[in-house]
Amino acid sequence: MKKPILILSVLLVLLVGVEQSFAPIPVGFLQVDILPARAVTAGAQWSLDGPLPVRDSDTYTAPAVGTHTVYFTTVSGWTTPANQQVTILDGQWTTNYGTYVLTGSPTLAVTLTSTNTLLVSWPSPSTGWNLQQNTNLTTLNWITPPETISDDGTNRSIVVNPPAGKMFFRLMQ
Repeated sequence: MKKPILILSVLLVLLVGVEQSFAPIPVGFLQVDILPARAVTAGAQWSLDGPLPVRDSDTYTAPAVGTHTVYFTTVSGWTTPANQQVTILDGQWTTNYGTYVLTGSPTLAVTLTSTNTLLVSWPSPSTGWNLQQNTNLTTLNWITPPETISDDGTNRSIVVNPPAGKMFFRLMQ
């Protein structure tokens, strides 16, 4: 008779321990998008709080509330984005972006001039690189700016009147 009672006692202790280990943990949601698409095609991925597991662009996870670090994988021919600190809040979505830069890419600069216009410039020559603009980063509506490109032999540039809303520029090869 003692043997079955002993087994029941052990089972009760184990069940109590299991119940306590399933306390709800507050979580939020994190999505990481990697840009540009060519870097993703080349194998760019991200991870949270360490090197593994790696995840593809435009995927999400449900980490515990608090501060975490997003890491990006190294991809040959691309400059890897810096690690990013992200704060996760209970039940809220957070989206982070990691932008890879093609090695050897010219640097694009945007400067406010004394006449309140924007000077968009990049090194000359930048053979094969074309300036594009867009009012929304979530669309694919990139167009060539209508302004004439000046080239002084050191830099190529355009002068733009500040837009009423947002305006984004990029160099594409």
